[in-house]
Amino acid sequence: MSKTVFLFPGQGAQSVGMGKDFYDEFQIAKDTYHKADEILKYSISQLCFEGPNEELTQTINSQPAIYTTSWVIWEVLKSLGKISVSSESQFAGLSLGEFSAHSACGTWQFEDGLRLVQKRAEAMQKAAESTDGTMASVLNLDVNTIDEICKNIDGIVQSANYNISSQIVISGETAAVEEASKKLLEAGAKRVIPLSVSGAFHSPLMASAESALSEAFDSVSLSETESKVYSNVSASAVTNVEDVKETVVGQLTSPVRWYQTMEKLIDLGYTNFIELGPNKVLTGLMRRINKEIKVINIKEVTDLEKLN
Repeated sequence: MSKTVFLFPGQGAQSVGMGKDFYDEFQIAKDTYHKADEILKYSISQLCFEGPNEELTQTINSQPAIYTTSWVIWEVLKSLGKISVSSESQFAGLSLGEFSAHSACGTWQFEDGLRLVQKRAEAMQKAAESTDGTMASVLNLDVNTIDEICKNIDGIVQSANYNISSQIVISGETAAVEEASKKLLEAGAKRVIPLSVSGAFHSPLMASAESALSEAFDSVSLSETESKVYSNVSASAVTNVEDVKETVVGQLTSPVRWYQTMEKLIDLGYTNFIELGPNKVLTGLMRRINKEIKVINIKEVTDLEKLN
């Protein structure tokens, strides 16, 4: 399993009840959730296990909840000897998931990562509340066409998530996103679907969150690692620890180049991918990026047998 890519989901993967079966069965999961409760100074474990859903889906809660649950699954798998990491292993996470990837890779400690995620979530929610932004999913239109149309719209709008080549999410000021949506349909998009989100994530409207997250790094110790994390911003491995802060902070206002990252890893010869965390969003995306790739998702205890 050494030549494996470990994947971690982002915001939107949360669901009430996530992680509860791991908590019930493994002491290391209990300890981790309790530690997260102490660090956050509220019961993220209760929100994960019992909701309510409207609170769990809020940015300030969903991000630390997903991060903690992904880490719990990672720790359980390591404790059972079901995964091993070598210099050939690689890590990637979608948006928030990039923080989980760095924790699993060893760039920083779980506790430091959780504090960063909490600060990130607070800053993003504050930025969303202070701006008029939204997002929309564009289906079946050439990527270059989407980017070109967005460039020529008055106001702020840009591609935010390159999920797969036929599904790109745009983000920006509400009026600009609405105008771009009309132009994209005229240009031949199959559909443009407005998304129910609290803000214009991965766009310049998140600029105010960058300074808050950047400051949070002052108290975090970063370590060089044998394995590498692939950056959402560049779709390339972060090979120098000095670049970690720049890539994860810059991610707030930059597009997530997900399918480009997956294609690069496949080109490098990686054929074994494991998603760790709630839901199976990344597993679904991979099957649409390349059907030939083996991808396993571990989101509940019963999934552990997939690694036997």
